[in-house]
Formats: sequence, structure tokens, C-alpha cells
Amino acid sequence: METEYIGNMIAYERNRRGLTAEVVHRGICEQSVYSRIENGNYTGDIHLVMAVLGRLGISGSKAGKYLCRDEYDEMQARFNVLEYIRSADLEKIEIAIKEYSDKYCDKSRLNEQFVVYMQARLLELRGETLKALEMYSKAAGCTMPDYISCDSFMCISLYEYFIIANVARLKAATGNKEESISLYEKLLAYCKKNDIDKWIITCIYPKTVYEILCVNTPQMMGNYARHRWLEECDEALKVLRDTSRVHFLCPLLKKRQVLLKVLGMDDDVKWDIFLKRYEWLRKRYDIGDNLFEWYPYYIGCAFYPVERLIDERRRIHGLTVRELAEGICSPETVSRIINRKVSPKYSTTVAMLDNVGLKGALWERVIVSKKPEVHRLWDTLVQCNLHSDYITAQEIYKILSNELSSSIEINEMVLKYKKVELDEAVGNVNYQKSASDYERMLGFHIGDINKITIFTDIEAMIINAYFGCMDRLGNYDNLSIYENLCKVFADRDRMNRGMAGIYESILVRCANYVGNMGQYLRSNDYSEQGIRLELECERTHVLSTFLYCIPWNNVTSGKRASEEDIELCECAYQFAWYLRENKRMIFYRKWIDNNKKE
Repeated sequence: METEYIGNMIAYERNRRGLTAEVVHRGICEQSVYSRIENGNYTGDIHLVMAVLGRLGISGSKAGKYLCRDEYDEMQARFNVLEYIRSADLEKIEIAIKEYSDKYCDKSRLNEQFVVYMQARLLELRGETLKALEMYSKAAGCTMPDYISCDSFMCISLYEYFIIANVARLKAATGNKEESISLYEKLLAYCKKNDIDKWIITCIYPKTVYEILCVNTPQMMGNYARHRWLEECDEALKVLRDTSRVHFLCPLLKKRQVLLKVLGMDDDVKWDIFLKRYEWLRKRYDIGDNLFEWYPYYIGCAFYPVERLIDERRRIHGLTVRELAEGICSPETVSRIINRKVSPKYSTTVAMLDNVGLKGALWERVIVSKKPEVHRLWDTLVQCNLHSDYITAQEIYKILSNELSSSIEINEMVLKYKKVELDEAVGNVNYQKSASDYERMLGFHIGDINKITIFTDIEAMIINAYFGCMDRLGNYDNLSIYENLCKVFADRDRMNRGMAGIYESILVRCANYVGNMGQYLRSNDYSEQGIRLELECERTHVLSTFLYCIPWNNVTSGKRASEEDIELCECAYQFAWYLRENKRMIFYRKWIDNNKKE
């Protein structure tokens, strides 16, 4: 059954890796609770499910993004704490931690760990290093009491990883370098495992390499060790480039420069040029260092209230509360659920989603599959499209067509969407027909977008593709509808970072569309929003496009290219180089050369 999706995924991956259940759940829950998770009978605590997935090397995003009232409110309370920490507002941090602790701390071991972890953060911000170290160690011990003495980390979640890394960092800062390096080496060994989601590796590997080099500096090493760590730096850079991320990139590159200098070697790939442009860009937008350090738990993981999703779709489909409740529960209960007066049961939530045409949505991260390898296939398919490798993409699509259950509505939409997209990519293009196909896939009219604030991932992709076709046709009649999506995301304020993947794609299209219409200032505004979003979330997938839009708008409007325009396009060139986008590099260089001559 689809309701057993998460449990099936966990059981499948645990058995594939040859792990016992006890190894996976040790320290985070009892055996009886874990058994219920694997058997598909557990419907509680999103943090526990994410922790279990994390220990198996699976991104916590696979746990789903729609939460019932109580879990959603608790997650928002966590975000409040994290946001205050990000802004270093000590008074608000203390109040938010206490409020969270009073309301949620006694509900689970993981909630207690979060509170202790945030208290450690607060102590460190206050400059109380020794006390902070003590609290970080206490936080790690909540779920891994033997983390110091164990020989290696077999199962460790992203959250636990960050906590232990902070222990290692502060041990070094307080003079215990030997123990610090021992912890870092165990963390690094875990990074070397080949069965961990690349998104997790991207979060932890560059950070670990950089921080080890802060403790065991290149000047303290012999040449053999220096060469080893130069290789580690280059591998960490490859991981970042392959995922279009820049976590800890600047400090990592600076450590790499030191290694090259003490080895007497030249930088043959010109990372120094890239670093110079990247630092200029960060300074222009006043972006601080190591942003990701504050978001190990939830960046890229947007969460939505499932009751709102259900109610919006009920209204779109013209269903009454009574019709929605049919065969599930009383209309009175449904009314209380959609008005967020009570949290629905798991089975009730699933049934209501089925009734509004969103079967499988509760577990979706684009696709619904119990097999992590299928999710990896999807990631590979996306990368193939980005790099125009359509032959491989076609092959992967065939495999996915067999692996994904089309009885799940989310999967059916994915397969239909990819079929049209691949047909377009290989030249079978009729943009008017494609646009019509995309709208049919959605199950609602494009004009109804303004009535919706929550979209599934595949819906957002289809909507983007639809308006991409409209742009190709030069038809901007419905552009105001699309622009409203930007407002929906902008109104969510701090959650923009959690929704960055979808938000960036909407912003970049709006920047292009209004620019093509000759509305250059509006295009620049969208581009500025996009650049800031990308930098704050340490993403680069569409950063070069945003960077190029501004000088293109300025020159196309009749102005002469300014020094800043040239610099922005130089940055666009460097990020195209970073992502190995050769065609874009040639295009940007030509624009720079042409406008420098004037």
C-alpha cells in the first residue's frame, strides 16, 4: 500500500546496506517504535522519521513536506529559533528557546536534543566557548552517547553530524586538538561511504575538509599530507560543482590556496579568479560567511500545512465539505480539520488527499517511490536534461516508466510531464500543443493558480513549463497570473530559503519574461531578488542567468554598459565555468568583449 511508502523505503535501504534495526534506531527511539515505522504503522513525529532516514544516508526531504496542524506549528517554532540565531538576536533566541522547550521538549528525545543544541549555539554567540562545548557534547549524547569512544560512525543523521562537528571544532578551539582531529577523521570516513545521498554529502564533506584544515593547518603538515589534503579539497569542490552548491566554498578555496603555496604549485584551474568574483558578489549583496552552518536541519526542506492544501484543492474542484468527507468521516470533523481546529489522523489525511486528486502527495518529493535508487535515477535524469544529454535521459525515462506506479497520481503527472519535455528537447516541438498538454496534466485551469498557495513539486514544474511555452510563443496574456506566484513566495518571508528550488525557477522566468516584454526595471528587480536568494541559500543553478539579466536589461534599454554591468557579467561567466556550462561561457564572454569595446 502507498501508505507504507516511508516504512518500505526504510526497510529496503536498511536491508540493502546490511544493517540491523538496532544499529539504525539506537539512541533515537525504542525497538517497538522503529518496528512500527518499518511496518508502515507509525504516523507520528516527523523529526524521528527524518532522523531514521538520515541515518540510512537518505535525505530527510523524502519524509514528505505536508504536516498536520500540531507538527506544522512545532516545526514553525523551530524555525523561529533558527532564524533568531541566524540574525544573532540574543534576547529573542533565549525567549524562543524557552518557549519551544516549555511546549515541546518533553514530547521526544529529539526535541530535547534540539533545545540543548540551540542552547549551545546561544552560549557560543555569547562567547562562552567552554560552556558551549559542554552543551554541544550533551546534545550529541542525547542520541549518540558513545560518539567519542566509538571507532567509526555507521549510522549518523545530518543533524547529528553537524552537532558532532561543532564539538570537534570547539575542542580544537579549547586546546584539545588530538580529540578534535579524531572526531573529524571519523566524520570524514563517513563522508567516504558511497551509498549516501549526494545532497547529504554536499552538506557535510566540504565543511569537514575545511574544518580539519583549520585544526591541522597546511603549514604543520609534511608534503605527503599536503598532497592528500589537496586531493580532498579537489574532491570536495567536485561534489559542490556536481550539485550546483557552494557550501563552505570560499573558506575551502582559501585553504586550497595555502596548500598550493606551501607545496610550491600553481593553480592550474584558475580557482583564484573564481574566488575573486564570488567574493566581490557576496560583498555587493552583503552576504556573510558560512550561511549553511545555521541551516543544517531544514534548508531546502519546505513544509506546508496539509489542511490548507486539502482545502484549496477542495475549493478548486468545487467540492463541498460534505462531498470531501464522504466515506471518510463526518462533515463536522472535516470542517474542524480544514479550519485547523484539530489535527487529522494519518489515514484521514491520506483519504482526503485522494478525494481531491492528490493521491501520493503526502510522500512526494517530485516522485513517489519506496526505493532510494529510483530517487537517484530521477536526480540523474534531471542532471541529464541540464547538460542536454537527451540520449541518456530517454534511457532513464524508460526505466522510471517501469519503476514508478502510475496508479499514484503524482507519478502519473511526472511521467506525462517528462514525456512532453523530452519530446521538446529532441526537436518534436509544438509549443501551443505542449502548453495545452501541460495544462491538462495539472487538473485545474491556469487561471486558477491565483487561488492556490501550495503546489506539489511536479505541479510547480508543469506550471513553469507551461509559461515557458507561452514565452516561446510570445504570449504574455497570463503573465500576471505567473507573477502572482512570486508574491506568494515573497509573502512567506523566511521560508523562501526552504522553498528555494521552486522559488528560483519562478523568479528567473519572471525576470526573462518581463525583460523580453521591454520592462527592464521590473526584470532587474526580479533578478536582484533571485541573486540574493541564490547567495543566501548557497545555490548556483540559475545564478549566472540572474547575473546576466541585469547588464542585458541595462544595455538593451539603450544605456551604455557600466563597469558594474561588466563585472556582473564576469561573475555570470565564472559561475557558468563553475557549472561547466561551456555554451554559456562562450555567450557571456562574447557579450563582455563586445561591450568593453564600446
